[in-house]
Amino acid sequence: MLITGVSKFSRVSIFSDLNNLADLTMHRRFATLTGYTQQELEHYFAPYMPELEQHCQLNRAELLEKIRYWYNGYTWDLQISLYNPFSVLNLFANGDFRNFWFESGTPTFLPKLMHRDKVYRLDKFKVDELMLGNYDLETLQLIPVMFQTGYLTLQSKDKRGMYWLDYPNREVRNSMLIFLMSEWAHVEPSYTTPMVVQLSDAFDDNDVPAIIEVIKTVFKKVPYQIFLQDREAYYHSLIYLTFFYLGQYAEAEVNDSNGRIDCVVKTPTHIFILEFKLDKTAKAAMDQIKNRGYAGGYATDPRPKVLIGINFSSETKSVDDWVVEEG
Repeated sequence: MLITGVSKFSRVSIFSDLNNLADLTMHRRFATLTGYTQQELEHYFAPYMPELEQHCQLNRAELLEKIRYWYNGYTWDLQISLYNPFSVLNLFANGDFRNFWFESGTPTFLPKLMHRDKVYRLDKFKVDELMLGNYDLETLQLIPVMFQTGYLTLQSKDKRGMYWLDYPNREVRNSMLIFLMSEWAHVEPSYTTPMVVQLSDAFDDNDVPAIIEVIKTVFKKVPYQIFLQDREAYYHSLIYLTFFYLGQYAEAEVNDSNGRIDCVVKTPTHIFILEFKLDKTAKAAMDQIKNRGYAGGYATDPRPKVLIGINFSSETKSVDDWVVEEG
């Protein structure tokens, strides 16, 4: 008998019941059971690829690379990478690249669980194998749930037997970012992508006032009392989520608290270097950009550098001051 599902059974009974199940999740002999391998994709879907190539105006190599980027990335043995079968089937049925994971529905409790634990980034988590199988309905643990529901997959394993987890592909990463932005910004999920696309367009147009207005919009609907209770978390999480999501539409690099530059956005014509401050001044942000020579790392790039210092006020819950200079 084979039982599949999101989570493993908890072995709670002192008698037999389901205590003798064998967990195949990370068993090497069954690593290809739940998805398509590269060989299977190229073999079984070969008759359908010419039509998709023509529609997307891609050759075979380009099409395969795009399919891999969107829907591949799952692994349970760190050797064989699998495609999500649901998404691949929908890709060829619909003839277009879309976020089918999002359309299939994301449980609303997952972003709320992340919010509860003050987690706004899922990439590069380090855990042991025992945690991956942990499941307790009484006290849900974030990382096991994310792994068991497919939002995270194995990325690597170190010499101590610890596993690194990450998003498997663009489709899953986008789905989670949509719901996280919705949860932290207190907007409907359908509004998150348009906001980020507007931000991308503003960068493409080199329109700094428009960039500021979109950033203001991101924070606008956060309830005032909630923001004051946890303003540092909201400030850092929303800035990070906004620009990490922007990376799907522009080349955005977002550093965490241990990094240097808050954000760098590269467009075809410019490089934007942004520094954010909370309850200080935009000048202080600009001074940090200059004093630490943030633009120096991009000196060999011929694109003009745009330096933006932004101060965010916890009192007004908005951007209250910003300055811009050419680097």
